[in-house]
Amino acid sequence: FPVTIPVPGSVGEALKDYYASGVPCPGEQPSLFPVEYIVPHDLHHILLGADISQAGEMQVLAFESGMCHRSEFPIMIIEQLEIFLGGLLFSSIEMMKAWNHGARVKPLFVSWDWASELNMPLDEFRSKYA
Repeated sequence: FPVTIPVPGSVGEALKDYYASGVPCPGEQPSLFPVEYIVPHDLHHILLGADISQAGEMQVLAFESGMCHRSEFPIMIIEQLEIFLGGLLFSSIEMMKAWNHGARVKPLFVSWDWASELNMPLDEFRSKYA
């Protein structure tokens, strides 16, 4: 994980603030998911402006599912089940918006060079992947 002082108003600053809010940094706690998945997932929260509530997690999972619907990424099996169950509890309209948003962008996971975007202004980052 890159250790630098983030540029004010940047993706890196938003990520620093995200972890400072009490979200565990990757590798701090045991996880079923590899660090290579966790950091992009956390950046998806920032991209979407989604909090870590159940509704925010469902929004991010729907986005990720839409983004990776063309791949055979094994994690998607778990996410598809979570989205189905989440759809029973949360707004299916919001989940479909997030899925459609994900389907419009390239997969932003392991092959994504997210570290190269940490100094990008947050608004530019969100526009780039709108």
